[in-house]
Amino acid sequence: MQQATVTPASRGAGTADIHQTLDRGAWSRQLKLAARPSAAQWARRVLRQMLRERQLDKISDTALLLVSELVTNAVKASGNGAWRDHPNQPVIALTLRLTDTSLLIEVWDADPAPPVLQEADLTCECGRGLLLVDILGDGWGHRAADRGKVVWCELAFLASSAADQLGCPARFR
Repeated sequence: MQQATVTPASRGAGTADIHQTLDRGAWSRQLKLAARPSAAQWARRVLRQMLRERQLDKISDTALLLVSELVTNAVKASGNGAWRDHPNQPVIALTLRLTDTSLLIEVWDADPAPPVLQEADLTCECGRGLLLVDILGDGWGHRAADRGKVVWCELAFLASSAADQLGCPARFR
């Protein structure tokens, strides 16, 4: 296993640290983010760069929406809007794992209460996050972890070499 610490181009409010790991062909990045509204923006930046590095722009739109929803939910679960000054700032953790066939997004927060998939209220501006994750992801769930929980989702895609072997048209890759 190869591990390196990656420093973002511009380090600002919302990031704590980023670690990148390459293990048996799977890329992994782990971030600790302040549980603030800016966390979703930082998560999207890191994921967008990871997908570009692996030439996976084709799944970018869906993946960015999924990471935004999970991170936003974790921020809400962690702070409930009560921001505290560092070092007592609530923190969330994001892990992105990319293999030849899927992207796994995992977000940890300190609230042990499980997420609840709700029916969308068309008159309300909130409450659709997990519904989007359920519809757009190829699987999602949660588990208890480190005095909190991890909510995860997976986005499957067909690797270019496998698509070539199956004779899939480019639009399905």
